[in-house]
Amino acid sequence: MKSTTHAEEAIIKLFGSTSRPRILLFLFSNPSQAFYQREVVFETGLCLQAVQRELGIIEICRLVHEE
Repeated sequence: MKSTTHAEEAIIKLFGSTSRPRILLFLFSNPSQAFYQREVVFETGLCLQAVQRELGIIEICRLVHEE
């Protein structure tokens, strides 16, 4: 797992999770780019199950969409 930045620590406190903020920070840092789940896994250092679970929640909130 990658070390957290100050921004990540603040978001973790807000969301109460480490996976969701890590994914959101990665995705919002690259807003015009599409990613495969495996790319998100690699870039965030999270396991595939955590990424799948969190992307499902993020998609329900309509912050991302599946293409």
